[in-house]
Amino acid sequence: MRKLAGSTEPGINRVWWDLRYESPIAVKLRNSPPGEPWVQNGPEGWRRLAHWRNFEHGPKVWPDSYTIKLNADGTVTTRTIDVLRDPQDDANEEQIKTNVEFLLQLRDELDQCAKAINHMEWSRKQLDDMKAMFSEDPKNTSVLEAINKVQQQILPVEEKFFPLALTGRIEDAFRAPTRLYGNLANLAFLVEGGADLPPTNQSVELNGELRDDLSAAQKAVQELDDNILGSFNSTLKARGLAVGIQP
Repeated sequence: MRKLAGSTEPGINRVWWDLRYESPIAVKLRNSPPGEPWVQNGPEGWRRLAHWRNFEHGPKVWPDSYTIKLNADGTVTTRTIDVLRDPQDDANEEQIKTNVEFLLQLRDELDQCAKAINHMEWSRKQLDDMKAMFSEDPKNTSVLEAINKVQQQILPVEEKFFPLALTGRIEDAFRAPTRLYGNLANLAFLVEGGADLPPTNQSVELNGELRDDLSAAQKAVQELDDNILGSFNSTLKARGLAVGIQP
């Protein structure tokens, strides 16, 4: 459900649980948007994916009994806590559980998107690094052409998940249409704000359509890996180059 790391310093330490499940996997953009070289990454080497609406935290748990385990240098202490329903809540416990289960499903779908995006971002970053490495020798012209071709083939697949034109400003939402990741995040944002009530029929139907979109996008990523990136790595190996795109 949730794993929290506390301080290892001697003395009394505190770990705070906000009653939420694990957060979605972070999307880490490692490349500037096409035509926007002024967009730079942070000191960690990446920048966050910013939408008009984001869903960057896990859903709150539903009212129930939960087991807390504290592991301090191999010594495990276990306690049980009860999370109670807010008496002012419009939803009953079963409705709250239905709401949270739907949000967990959306979080898992966001995670699948994030894994695909992060994979393609790493691939593009490695291609850029190869380009810089090979550009100093004119004998590598054909290799550079192959790199450019692969980069252009990745872009339309990655753009199934989010608009590559995003620069990190929320106002980008007015300039670029929202894609799969943003649609899922927006749906999660709206469902979470629904007073703990179950998702509407429209929300469930929309999620079904988005799951179909996700399945198609994941298939495109797999084809990219199998046919394009795999072929590119084979080409480099055949030329005796000890480099290649790593997963």
